[in-house]
Amino acid sequence: RVGEILAQVVPPVSSLSAITGLHPDRHRRTMEVLEACLRFAYAIVMRCKDALDVPRPAEWSSGLQPMLLTPGHASLPSGHATEAFMAAEILGALARQGDPTRVRLRHLAHRIAENRVIAGLHYPMDSIAGLALGEKLAELVLPVIRGVLGKPERVILHYDYSDDVLAALSDERMPE
Repeated sequence: RVGEILAQVVPPVSSLSAITGLHPDRHRRTMEVLEACLRFAYAIVMRCKDALDVPRPAEWSSGLQPMLLTPGHASLPSGHATEAFMAAEILGALARQGDPTRVRLRHLAHRIAENRVIAGLHYPMDSIAGLALGEKLAELVLPVIRGVLGKPERVILHYDYSDDVLAALSDERMPE
């Protein structure tokens, strides 16, 4: 599992791409929208971490030796879990009804969250909070994505997104 944990140090775009078939050359704007959503999630997560200021597990016990360098910011909520669940919800909502991709995306998000706990970087509660926050953020951005596209029921997972979606999710729209 060490290799999997190391591969998940960065945001989950490559793992999600393996499940969905998204490729930067073929789905450039789709990937840009996903990246914009992940940046939005990161900004919100960091505000939560600053406000809650929950110490990392290694700060409570010198006997704990995390598998990775412990980030210098607080623990709650898990940013990796938030990003993974947000992305899974967004991409899953854009897939066909009944598409097994939805289940596989959700399974991957759970696995990423669990791996951060196994690595010694987070508590289980951090992942639970990340799940809830990721789902809520997806709920907030999906209407923006669908509204700009004007195709709420159409399968748009493999369609290219317009520049309007990127503008709608830009930093200008981020809450204070």
